[in-house]
Order: sequence, then C-alpha cells, then structure tokens
Amino acid sequence: MIENKFQVWDKKQETYRDIQYKDIVILLRSTASTAPIYEQEILNLQMPVFSDSSQEYLDSIEIQMVMSLLRIIDNPIQDIPLVTVMRSNIGKFTDDELIQIRLADKQDNFYTCLQKAKLSVEKNLREKIENFLESLSKWRKEQEYLALDELIWKIYEETGYYNYAGLMPNGTLRQANLRMLFERAKQYETASFKGLYNFIHFIEKLRLNSGDMGAAKIIGENDNVIRIMSIHKSKGLEFPVVFLASTGKQFNLMDLNQNILLHQELGIGVKYIDYEKQVQYDTLSKAAIRNKTLVETLSEEMRILYVALTRAKEKLIITGIKKEYEKQKEKLLQQIERYQKQNEKINPILVKKYIKYLDWLLLVYFYEPTKMEEIVELKKYTKKEILDFCQKTEVEPANMIEILEKEKIDEAKIEEIDAILQKKYLYELATKIPTKSSVTQIKQRTREKVEINFGNPKFMRKTREYKINRSTKRNITTSMYAKIRGKERI
Repeated sequence: MIENKFQVWDKKQETYRDIQYKDIVILLRSTASTAPIYEQEILNLQMPVFSDSSQEYLDSIEIQMVMSLLRIIDNPIQDIPLVTVMRSNIGKFTDDELIQIRLADKQDNFYTCLQKAKLSVEKNLREKIENFLESLSKWRKEQEYLALDELIWKIYEETGYYNYAGLMPNGTLRQANLRMLFERAKQYETASFKGLYNFIHFIEKLRLNSGDMGAAKIIGENDNVIRIMSIHKSKGLEFPVVFLASTGKQFNLMDLNQNILLHQELGIGVKYIDYEKQVQYDTLSKAAIRNKTLVETLSEEMRILYVALTRAKEKLIITGIKKEYEKQKEKLLQQIERYQKQNEKINPILVKKYIKYLDWLLLVYFYEPTKMEEIVELKKYTKKEILDFCQKTEVEPANMIEILEKEKIDEAKIEEIDAILQKKYLYELATKIPTKSSVTQIKQRTREKVEINFGNPKFMRKTREYKINRSTKRNITTSMYAKIRGKERI
C-alpha cells in the first residue's frame, strides 16, 4: 500500500493524499503475547512501528540488562545475571571465553571462576577479565555513597550502553525506557526505602505481582509509525486503514471449566462428587450458570468485534489462520442449511457453536454471499504461498569502485574510500553471537569440531593399542600423531 501510494482522505486539507505509516493500525484482541511478534516482523521489513504493550517494560532487553548489572553490583555471586552482563555489549565476552573461564573450576560459582581464570588463561582474556572485575569493583564501592539514580546514569555513561541501546531497532523507545528506569530510581530514593538492594526487590515484586510499570510513551498523534494496539484501546478512535489480525484465535473460555462457578444472579454452581462410587459430574445449577456465562461471554466478544469492525475509515483488512479450510467450509455450509434464519437474523444456536471471530465472519459471509461479495473480497493463501511471498530476494552488492570510476573521481580518493570500505570491524565476532545459547546448542557446536573414532573392540584387535587421553593428545604435535596413526590404530 505504501509502494502503490494508496489514497486516503485528508480531513484537514479536504482532499486525497498518499498513505503514510501513521495511517495504519493493527488491532489485536490481546497484545500481551502477540504484539511483540508483529512488532519484530514489521521491524524486519524496515518499517517504523510502535506497540503499546503493558508487559513490554520489565521484559525488554535493555531493562533486563541494566537490572542484571545492578544485581551483580549488589551481589556478584549470582551466575545468571553475571553471565548475562559478561556476554552483553557491556562485558563483550564470547561464548568460547565464557567456557574457558568455567573450565577454571567446574564446581564453584562463576564469580570465583573469574578470579581463578586470571591465573591460567591467555593474555588477552586475562586483561579482559581484569578490566571487567575492576569496573565491577569500582561500581560496588560507588553504590555505597552515590544516590541510586546517579549510579545508574554513571553506568549508562561508562559502559556506553545508553548509546548502544539507541542503535538497536526501536532505539528511541529503548533509550526512553532507560531514562524511565533512571527516573523511577530517582523517585524511589525520595521514599522511605533506600539503597540498591531494596530497589532490586521492589522491581522483582512488581514483576511477580504483574504490576508492570508500562513502557515509556514516546509517540504523539503525528508521529509517522505503524501502531499496534488492542481493540479495547482503539475504542472511540478512527484510522484510515485498519488490520484486524489474529481473528482465528479462540476466545478465552477457561473460566467456564472451573470446579466452582459463581454468577451474580444465579448464585453458585458446583460439581457433585460421589466418593463411594468414585464419580463426579456437574450439577444442574453449575450447568445453568455455565450456559448463562457462555452466552454473556459471547455477547461481550460480539460487542468487541463490533468495535474492531467500525474503526476503519478507508479500508479494513481482516486476517486469520484456519486449518483445513475447504473441509471446514463444507461443514459450515451444512450448518447454514440446517439452521435457517430467524427474523432475518442468523440462528443463535449456530452462533453459539463457533467461538472465533473468523468463524463468525465466515458465517455472515456465507449466509448472504451475493450481498457480501459487493463489499467484501475473500482471499485465501496456503502456507507455501505466504512463505514464497515472504522469501527475501538476494541483491547483488554494488561495486563501489566501478561507480566511483564512472563518476571520474580522483584515484587517490578512490583508494581512500576503498580502504574505508575494506576496513574490518574490530568486534565483528560480537555481531554474530546469538542473543541466547542453550546448553544443547553449545554442546552441538562442540561436537561438530571433535572427531571420534571408537575403532574395533578389544577382542578384535591384533596390535598393541596406544592409550592416549585427551590431554596428552592435545600436547602431541600433528606430525608425531600422524606417524603413530600410520603404524597403530588409536
């Protein structure tokens, strides 16, 4: 739509204009788990996006990183926060270096391993460990007399993490989150509780009680970004183009399966349990309450769907996933024939059978196909078609030297530019390190490098065997090892 310059009505200028990112909104029934996925995929397409998800703040990478650093400043004998910081842009340790440090002592905590590793590792790694421990020691001393907010801002400046967060995708939001943590620490210091230890526990209590502080608000009405929001928050607002997404998701009816149901009008409904016969079943009161609650839940979902369908001014695009579409379509058509309309409305019995927005929308579409085709265009895509469409085309890199020669630029200048382009980034390895590595992945990478040849069992061996353990084998030169292999099986 952006590339094709889709036209939208501009109310201020009273004329049509090209669509912009700010004219598009993605509506979701719930943003807690789904919004971050949509946000990441849109960022991968190099488009600006903002997701106002309430659970984003304490779970964001930048806040987790700073909190991990504050934890080890308070108490360095915590393996997970310590390794998190060491492996980040603050510590700049690689996976291989962390493994070397751990090999210094496999039983003790990681902080003690750091102290021991200084005595046995190579020079470069030893210097890196000493610098890291020196910084950590300095911050631990400073936290005793500095205010908490001053300590946090000092960390931002000395580690360069604030600037680094600004270079990450959605960097402006990440920096706003870091500033917000600084402000929270400043407010916390004015209260009766003080100190780093108490602040860490305050944040942990917020996380456990689901009382997230909410992400920093950095966008205004005129900021040119795609917005992702819940249907509830869109109430009363209008947008030129609306994507109503994830309509194939089932309604949350978990409360109906509880052992005890409560209703403000019908009272209480429980299960009947016969301990002698070892059976249990729902009582009539519980069945009645369940049926009543189901109707009320579906009614509420209908009202929410109405809100979502009335937010778009120019174009409404509804997306949803449905397995075995053709088979489900046949079943739906059979149901429509069986349950005829009542007073020009869809039969309520049929509506209660379906518990997804997508099913309701298809129900309406197939009830009145001729009328719906005038206003709705139904498209279906297979998984393969979508994957083929999303496949990235490889673009051949442009030869800058040829371009510069065509522009008739001085040869000395060309050589200077070529030297800049060919310059290798000092921390190139750090850009290839994955954000997370499980033990299994590390083990798999190790396995790929080691060749294991078990050889024949003892009773089949005719020649004397050289017993070489792994440490001895490491010290034997390549030529010497090859000579031994030529004579005997290892």
